[in-house]
Amino acid sequence: VQTCALPIWRHVSAATQPIRRLMDQAGPAVQAGASLDRQVRRRTAWLPFAPVTVREVAAPADRGPDPAVITDVVELALHALAGSAPPARADVEVQPGGQALEIQLTITPLDGATVRVAATAAETALAQLAAALGGTVQARLGAFPWRVRIALASRAPL
Repeated sequence: VQTCALPIWRHVSAATQPIRRLMDQAGPAVQAGASLDRQVRRRTAWLPFAPVTVREVAAPADRGPDPAVITDVVELALHALAGSAPPARADVEVQPGGQALEIQLTITPLDGATVRVAATAAETALAQLAAALGGTVQARLGAFPWRVRIALASRAPL
């Protein structure tokens, strides 16, 4: 299975394990082999985005990215956006590729708002997340809907 096997993931994983255990105790655990959609919805339930939908663009059999890695990136990216966004729906599209994994987020306020919101902190946090993972981010956080594209290098597992 291809995955974003970046050394920083070991640090991210170690740093997030205590909160992950607390969150897992708060509700039913996601079963091994659960769909990416189910994993993302479970892990992002604490954020002010509802619903969260996930669409996976098909990857060659046994060559898709590790769902746990994608779930971590989506959770961290939505967390970066949460403080600047009103209650909203989050649509996630995952596009695995030979050289890069792309995660696209679309944030649409539930009340249909289209006004511009100050999102400097979210832009900074997204840029730091992408940089820490060795990837890039493009964010359009002016008028709603917001659109974020995170690209991470695809590599064989460590």
